[in-house]
Amino acid sequence: MVWGGGVEHAAGAGDWCTKNGNRTKSWLVGEALRHYFARRIPVVSASDEELAAIRRGRAAIKKGQFVTLEQVLHDLAPQNRKAGRKRA
Repeated sequence: MVWGGGVEHAAGAGDWCTKNGNRTKSWLVGEALRHYFARRIPVVSASDEELAAIRRGRAAIKKGQFVTLEQVLHDLAPQNRKAGRKRA
């Protein structure tokens, strides 16, 4: 979906698309984003090793073996870090 004529023309094309077809503006925006990212971010299939790592990670989450982002940020906060040895 490439429109010439700038943003004003693209907005008009969106109106035309919704009036003359079975498409909503949300669909049109979604399609535009999908095409935009498809050209810039390649789709790569996961390797067998990566798929195995995903399975191990999901199993660990089911067992409750994980750390939340909140816990990580708390541990990284300056007031929660242990003081290091003074260096000369």
